[in-house]
Amino acid sequence: MLKNKIIVIPSTEEQALPCFHIQADLKAPFRKYLAASGVQETRDPICLGPVGPGGEELVEIEVKDTSEAHMELIAGAFLAEQK
Repeated sequence: MLKNKIIVIPSTEEQALPCFHIQADLKAPFRKYLAASGVQETRDPICLGPVGPGGEELVEIEVKDTSEAHMELIAGAFLAEQK
């Protein structure tokens, strides 16, 4: 279930910049991990509120010039450290 705590949203026609949707309880440690990885946030995180059947609080973190593959690697490495 841990893998569902972070969702990678690549840039598209509707979404100009790539972003992560993460569970709110991971916001602080994930932001520190992004900074340590050299990934820049483009703005302050946005609370998306409760989402899905479980009503999980999600936060959107938009990042600058990061490929989807790199975002997947970052998310995977972060989650591996959380186990």
